[in-house]
Amino acid sequence: MKKFAFFTILLLLAAWAQAQNIAVVSGIVTYADDGSPAPNHPVFCTAGDSLNPVYGEAITAPDGTYSIELDLPAPAPWAFVYTFTNCDPSGGFVFLVVDIADGSGSADFLLCNDSFPPSPDCFADFYAEPIDSLTFQFSGYYYAWDSIQGVSWLWDFGDGNTSTEQNPTHTYAQDGFYIVTLTVTGADGCVATVSYAVETTFNGFPDCIGYIMYSQIDTTTFDFSALIYDGDGNLTLASSYLWDFGDGNTSNDPSPTHTYADEGVYTVQLHATTLGGCELHACNVVFAFDCPIDTFWYGCQAMFYVGYGTDSIVVWPPQDPLTLSFFDISWGAAQSWAWDFGDGNTSTVQNPTHTYAAEGVYTVTLSIITIDGCESETSFEICVGNDCWGVPDFECQALFIPLPDSLGGNGLQFIDLSVAPVAIQSWSWNFGDGNSSNEQNPYHIYDQPGIYTVTLTIEADSCISSISFDVDTENPWLFANDPARLGVAPGAVSVKEQLLLEEIKLFPNPAQDNISLVFNSQKALAYELRISDLTGKTLRRTQQQANAGLNAIQLNVEPLLPGLYLAEIRSGESVQTLKFVKQ
Repeated sequence: MKKFAFFTILLLLAAWAQAQNIAVVSGIVTYADDGSPAPNHPVFCTAGDSLNPVYGEAITAPDGTYSIELDLPAPAPWAFVYTFTNCDPSGGFVFLVVDIADGSGSADFLLCNDSFPPSPDCFADFYAEPIDSLTFQFSGYYYAWDSIQGVSWLWDFGDGNTSTEQNPTHTYAQDGFYIVTLTVTGADGCVATVSYAVETTFNGFPDCIGYIMYSQIDTTTFDFSALIYDGDGNLTLASSYLWDFGDGNTSNDPSPTHTYADEGVYTVQLHATTLGGCELHACNVVFAFDCPIDTFWYGCQAMFYVGYGTDSIVVWPPQDPLTLSFFDISWGAAQSWAWDFGDGNTSTVQNPTHTYAAEGVYTVTLSIITIDGCESETSFEICVGNDCWGVPDFECQALFIPLPDSLGGNGLQFIDLSVAPVAIQSWSWNFGDGNSSNEQNPYHIYDQPGIYTVTLTIEADSCISSISFDVDTENPWLFANDPARLGVAPGAVSVKEQLLLEEIKLFPNPAQDNISLVFNSQKALAYELRISDLTGKTLRRTQQQANAGLNAIQLNVEPLLPGLYLAEIRSGESVQTLKFVKQ
């Protein structure tokens, strides 16, 4: 059985001979509520090598049908068809993978009637390109349905300085976050205003970046290879390779084949130096199981458990109920750890021991950064002292993480991370949709996307422990961002906090230079915006302030290498992720 990650498909389409090939994608767009056709609706299509992609688009006819013809330089097995459905509050765009190996494919979409955001008579936009750490080149734009041009421009750079040029250059006096506002008046008197935050601490994008590719030959045998890009987005080669397969074995081959001695989950690392002398690090996770999952998307997941004792040995009863040991069991090749014990104290030790001053319930957070820059954090509530939650004993702890199929769909691979002082005898899963399993690491497909409460119960000798997480099938790797109770036996349940940021839309997608995020906020609040690659590595991070109601922010993605990226909006414990393609 072979497994290919989504990004692998995007990047390896360039292997065919150069020739003109016509592919046609067609379908129908209808309204979900009554099945009526949706006329005048845009549909987009992408195929070919992601470094030299071919794009097409069409507007639906009065009967809701569309047809897109792609003139491809080489045969392509798949096309990615997408449209803005107005149905999904976490992203808006729906992507479908269409088989076009025979020169044609079909993709139908359901459209929700409510449009968001409403279309104004005119609107403004701008982007800021960093020249150095304090200086930006601003470019302003004005759009109106009747194509009337902007006649006056007013910039407020957020530091007390202004400009009336359309494309000014501005230098800030010091590093910081600045709210830049552009107000444009059109020839017909229509006034449009847009505001974005500008961060002056941007340090640039990496000079090279690499990804680990693999295909599974049989249950425990894998073919590995690397995709390496220079700073201009061009594929390049390395002068040296060092592979660590996660089981104590290594290789210096560019494309090694490796067989694991036992089934299991392994973190594979690559250290390489390009022909130009740029050093890079990458990691990936592989399943040496016969399961239909590919982990290319998921570089890391912070995870820990807590107990009394040291050296990962849990002891009961404790000698000191205020002193607890924390054990890192994070997913991925973590190289740094940041603990916040919830009482004002912190640690950077991988497995710290901490003594609290008083009994109580504390929220403990672990943040990790892996060797390839992947960042993740998770938080749990813990009980310090005697019988906080009416459960006096801690002897074992049920834990798990869900991993989605990177090729799409509603399939999740659940990975058991439970700990116990003796061998665990049984696992009982309740997937929250009426289905269950007794496997240790089950794979489950949900009939419909959504949020499901998944519960794992383990038995180890006389110890029984359960834990539940609200798992979103479309954002499953974010399951641990809502604090759940940890370090107790039965009844550790996570409750997902109501999202404060709603109806988030990202457009255009794919994007060449800039993308815009628009969302509604239930109240004025601070939030963080991150752009990450598929390994989870944060490429840019900005702190923003949202107003109650409609908000907009723009991202300059022009320096990004071509490919698929994640945009994350974080507010408190609420995290929402949107995917976008950089052309």
